[in-house]
Amino acid sequence: MNYIIKEFIESYRSKGLWLMMFVLFITSIFILSASKSYPADLGFATFLLNLFDMNMMILPIFAILISALSVFNEKESKSLAMILTKKDSMISFLFKKSLAIQSVMNISYIGLALIILVLAKLIIVIDFKASLVFLISVLTLLLICNQIGIFVGMFSKTKLELMAYAIIIWFVLVFLLDLIFLYIIPFVTYDNAKIFGIFYFLDPMHTIRIFLEHLLGLLSTSNLSALMSDVIKLNPVIYMVLTVFLWPLVIFGITVLVSRRGEAND
Repeated sequence: MNYIIKEFIESYRSKGLWLMMFVLFITSIFILSASKSYPADLGFATFLLNLFDMNMMILPIFAILISALSVFNEKESKSLAMILTKKDSMISFLFKKSLAIQSVMNISYIGLALIILVLAKLIIVIDFKASLVFLISVLTLLLICNQIGIFVGMFSKTKLELMAYAIIIWFVLVFLLDLIFLYIIPFVTYDNAKIFGIFYFLDPMHTIRIFLEHLLGLLSTSNLSALMSDVIKLNPVIYMVLTVFLWPLVIFGITVLVSRRGEAND
């Protein structure tokens, strides 16, 4: 609990979290203002999908940078050395720090999302189930990006290095992987569709978006072509559950290994 309280105080004193919230709020307002022209039957679902696409572009870079700087500041201020010397192991520190960062970032975003949904209610008819699905989708994206940021913070030796790694990872996640898949898609056949599907759903961006489209009723898995059925072998909900559990655990494990290597070098 001390870690969470400390993280809340430090995060709300800094400008990074407030800047993230401001940018997300302003861009959400523009998307909301355009939702008046959407068809009545799919208006709210379309609004949520557009809102998610905006979050998918902006949120990762902010989440990675804020989380990475939070961990890096612990190292730079020598707080981490004191914690490890007096009471905690590295695994215990990383677990508590991860829990604190996730709590601050997720609670902050939930507050922002509630404000946006209240404003949306003044313009379009909202749906509670669809809102919950959207929130789960964005919080999953935030969960993974926060964990990546913690890894970057532990791995980086300078703030300049930290920012460079954060931008590179953001570019790979949001742009480069999609460009690679767009290049590969013309070569997908019935023989290699299953293999392509495995790699496609290893990308959390794809998994989360298909999960959102599926539960919003914009993507039906019951009328897929034979080729698409080979690509999407499992229900999108199952892919989402695997993403929620596997990605954070894998990244946390890699962070622990990196931190131990750092300790050995020191």
